[in-house]
Amino acid sequence: METPEFILPIAETFNYLTVKYGLLGIALSMTAENVGVPFASSVVVLTAGQLIMTGEVSWALVILLSTMGIVVGSIISYLIGYFGRNMIKRKMNKFSEFFSRYGKYSIFMAQLYGTSRTFISLPAGLSRMKFLQFTIYTALGGLVFSSGLVFFSFIVYQTVDFL
Repeated sequence: METPEFILPIAETFNYLTVKYGLLGIALSMTAENVGVPFASSVVVLTAGQLIMTGEVSWALVILLSTMGIVVGSIISYLIGYFGRNMIKRKMNKFSEFFSRYGKYSIFMAQLYGTSRTFISLPAGLSRMKFLQFTIYTALGGLVFSSGLVFFSFIVYQTVDFL
């Protein structure tokens, strides 16, 4: 199967970032996205399939560092919400309503979808959700997301030659 032409430059760019910075690049990109930086870190994790297939890293380390990046970035956002409550509260009504409706489960579910994963931590901090509970649900949701993404990247690199 031949790679579509429009994908090559995108794949090469993210492949370069992942290969150059490896696990650190994956962790930092996941952290940046979860702090709120508009960055598609998921694409970086997708390129990890190449590193796994070449034996440079294990799938377990990619999942671990990706999940850690999600948790660290989410904790930073949580703390911003927790300590910046008055300043941020007015701007976060939509996510706060979602969080109020679904509570702790919203943290887990939000980790499975990019946009909500990026912003769900602020309302959790704003509402003063218990930190340990927040961290556990973030880690579990992030683990499911990272595992699925790494599995998908591995399948992509087995079926499509991006190099």
